[in-house]
This record gives sequence, C-alpha cells and structure tokens, in this order.
Amino acid sequence: MKPKLYSKLTIGISSIFLAPFFGSILFAYNLREIGKGKYGAYFIVGSLLWNVIMLKRVIISNNDLVQYLITNALGALVLSLFFWDKFFGTYNKFENRNPLKPILIYVGICSIPIIIILLRR
Repeated sequence: MKPKLYSKLTIGISSIFLAPFFGSILFAYNLREIGKGKYGAYFIVGSLLWNVIMLKRVIISNNDLVQYLITNALGALVLSLFFWDKFFGTYNKFENRNPLKPILIYVGICSIPIIIILLRR
C-alpha cells in the first residue's frame, strides 16, 4: 500500500509563500504517515526557531517582504531538499495528498494578524 503524502513541491511552495512553519506541519503529517511521527514535533519547533533567528537576527535585506521571502525560500530548500531526501528518499511511489484543506485553515488562522500588520503600515 502506497503512503499518502504531501509532495516535495507542495512542501517547498507552501514554505516559501506561507512560512517554513506551515511546510514543517505538512512534513510532520508525512512523517506520521510513514510511522516516524515522533520526529514531527522537532521539525515544527525547529521551523519556529528558524523563523525567529532568520527574521530577527540575520539581515539579508532592508525590505521586510524581501527578507521574509528569502528566509522562507532558504527554509523551503532545507526542508524540501535535504530533509525530504533523508526521510522520504526511498518513497518513490506515493499518493499525493490534497493540500487545499490545510492551506485554507492556515490562511484563515493567519489572515487577521496579516490584515492588522498591513493596515498599520
């Protein structure tokens, strides 16, 4: 039986445009699907630390949007290339999970703070 996983592309794109935190949640679902769910919490906490360190301590650009997108892209590369190959490299055949439901939930949760941030500027 093939596992039902979120694809590498889905995790990468959602990490870039939403946040590595969201990509790590999808990654944790994948880990649970293959029986390695105990590692999921490490990825979620690690992604939160990644965001704090990269957004607060590493200055890549003076533009906040560019800073955000670059740090997200770096997080997506680490998550979808390095860790994907380490944990899911042997799973060449799997069923793709539809990411629409978790994306809508995430966007729904984050929409109010995003609107507040955008209105303050």
